[in-house]
Amino acid sequence: TTSHQMKSHTSTFYQPFPTLVQLHSKKANKSTNYGPTALEKGKQIHQHITQHKLDSNTKLLNSLIQMYTKCGEPKISTELYDQMIKNNVTPTEITYINILSAISNLGPNALKKGKQIHQ
Repeated sequence: TTSHQMKSHTSTFYQPFPTLVQLHSKKANKSTNYGPTALEKGKQIHQHITQHKLDSNTKLLNSLIQMYTKCGEPKISTELYDQMIKNNVTPTEITYINILSAISNLGPNALKKGKQIHQ
């Protein structure tokens, strides 16, 4: 397998995950008779991303941050953002839009966290 083939395979492998995470985030934690809530399914996808060491992919992380925020878990979103920074993953404009949305749902801690991210 050449380096180009391997890169292409890896790219194809994780390409659908942002879409899957976004799909589940749109359902925003509504239970159905068919299985887990969107949050539970999103956590399963998150675990899969982590297990396959895809957690340095900004698009995937942005989608996870958005999913957790929409599912009412802004604290997990901010933890993901903090982990991105710790692992030297460069945030994008989309990251900041998603994390600001999460922060706005933190309640009394929102201002403090917002100032921390602004620095």
